[in-house]
Amino acid sequence: MKKKGRREQHHTEGGRQKRFFFLWLPVIVCSIIFVYIVAFDPVDRASVKEVRGTVMEDGQRSAQKADAQTCRVKLPQDKVVTLSVAGSDACRRGRAVLVETRRTTLFNREAFDFIRFLD
Repeated sequence: MKKKGRREQHHTEGGRQKRFFFLWLPVIVCSIIFVYIVAFDPVDRASVKEVRGTVMEDGQRSAQKADAQTCRVKLPQDKVVTLSVAGSDACRRGRAVLVETRRTTLFNREAFDFIRFLD
């Protein structure tokens, strides 16, 4: 068997660099872009809507915030969501609320935020 000469060894080093730049570098860049998109999953601006809802039951103290309550709100299409509302006695059964709905671009997830009471 013949030993590789200096010229052939140099050529294989160049082959390794080409393989890195044309195979592994695009794979790494695409992976980083995918992780960024999944982590930050942008909101589709056209999907932001304000929806009217009704409080289903009296609010309970929120575990995360000291001066907030969580209340269950019924939205159109019979969706029931749990929202955090600032104030000690803000959530009373039957109150009308305005809720903002947002849909994300990539995974089409829905998120809901309390805006204000309508009454």
